[in-house]
Amino acid sequence: NMRYQDNSRVLPKGQQGRVVSVKIVRRDDGSEASRSLPSGCHTRVEVEVAGTRDLQPGDKMSGRHGNKGCVSIIVPQEDMPFLPDGTPVDVILSPLGVPSRMNLGQLLEVHLGWAAHRLGFRARTPVFDSASWEQIEQCLAQAWLVEHAGGLPDDRLPADDVCFVDWDRVRKWAEAEGYDYELLFGDGAEDGTEAGRVCMELWMKRQGLDHAPFTGYEELRREALRLDREENLAAPITGKQMLRDGRTGAPFDRPVTVGYKYMLKLIHMVEDKMHARSTGTYSMITQQPLGGKSVGGGQRLGEMEVWGLEAHSAAYVLREMMTVKADDVEGREALTRAIMADRGNGMSRGTVLKPGLPDSFGLLLSELRSLGLNPELIWEKSEASMKPLSRPEEKYGDFAIQAGD
Repeated sequence: NMRYQDNSRVLPKGQQGRVVSVKIVRRDDGSEASRSLPSGCHTRVEVEVAGTRDLQPGDKMSGRHGNKGCVSIIVPQEDMPFLPDGTPVDVILSPLGVPSRMNLGQLLEVHLGWAAHRLGFRARTPVFDSASWEQIEQCLAQAWLVEHAGGLPDDRLPADDVCFVDWDRVRKWAEAEGYDYELLFGDGAEDGTEAGRVCMELWMKRQGLDHAPFTGYEELRREALRLDREENLAAPITGKQMLRDGRTGAPFDRPVTVGYKYMLKLIHMVEDKMHARSTGTYSMITQQPLGGKSVGGGQRLGEMEVWGLEAHSAAYVLREMMTVKADDVEGREALTRAIMADRGNGMSRGTVLKPGLPDSFGLLLSELRSLGLNPELIWEKSEASMKPLSRPEEKYGDFAIQAGD
């Protein structure tokens, strides 16, 4: 004679997907999951629904170094900046995200990813035993030398994981130019400086610069940094490229760091967070609108949002947000009465609603009273003295404010 009630949930409006599993748990089946059923629940059906969502502006992404951010815009591939060989980049990140979070690991990942892609290997860098920046610098030099020697295939696609290097051709080039192949590309070559020295000398020669005054790799390296800083020339060991604007075809002002890195799409998607509210519930304590999409709350105006409205001189918007749309109960009721009285005609242009006392002020007084303080509210200010209003008591919320003698 037990009576059952259907407490099933349905997918939220607009959500769709494909059912990937169905699990039924009954109280009388004797399984371990059945013992976790709440009291009064006879059967529980769990349905897992999976779906795919395309990336759109507002979605959240992140790298592996805490470098998170929102997608601001998605443009066609032909409008993206492109490399000298015509390859467009996939993602553009703001350089301001590096000094603000001080996570230089993302730069090392980009440089090592570029070198690994060009040299045809996959890199594993444990946290406490990772490649040093000196080794990554030599790998960048090796990648440039391989391309300079013609070791990269002409038909490689940008989507390839790694390039297939023609090492026989690279060896023949090194021997023809009089270089030691093992010192340039052999095992442990990234721990030396020979690849960097040869790379810088050949690159400076291609740029029409004289490398004779510089003896040793350290002097060449300092010259590369100077050229990058003062002449806007991207040396191979800096990991930068001269990109061109996909819309105009004109080169950018300065070299840009380009490479490969992992980017993750997070579960925080704008489709789940998009929310708007006209009217709704208010908090019983503060008399302010509730927060959160699940309870039909409003959009919070924090300190910086208020600064933005102040910068745009939106004084009346701010007054509404701070009073009738927040915790000015009397002003909210007065505004409602004014709107209802002028229904069909619209509120007159000269209608001005004076802001009242916010309810949070009463909450502040209550907290002060709980600390043993007894503040008195002065209603009237004159030049001679501070005098209270003639009314001795003002009812505010759940307590009375004494005006004094």
